[in-house]
Amino acid sequence: RKEQPGKLNPAFISQYIELHYMENLYLDHMAEIFNTTPKYFSNYFKKAFGVNFVDYLNKVRLAHARELLRNTTLSVAEIGEKTGYLNASTFASTFKKYYGISPSDFRKQELGA
Repeated sequence: RKEQPGKLNPAFISQYIELHYMENLYLDHMAEIFNTTPKYFSNYFKKAFGVNFVDYLNKVRLAHARELLRNTTLSVAEIGEKTGYLNASTFASTFKKYYGISPSDFRKQELGA
């Protein structure tokens, strides 16, 4: 079913992000999908979720990345790519910013190496 214009719905927004996190999502794109301006979407998002859009998106991406680091033998670069990061260094620095540890060190720690 199609959302009615102007009807921003947190459950629908989070579901959309969960289904599309691996794509190049950005504020303008989200605003377009939800028939609003980037500024309005950004303000609404912060009120509804308590964090800004980029933080939320990073948290979703990194949660998936952690699962892949734990449960696959994909390289760190491949995992970064699969979870929506444009390059391995952006992925690694974002991962470290949120978790205080590099993706490869996280994997070693999780595998008890």
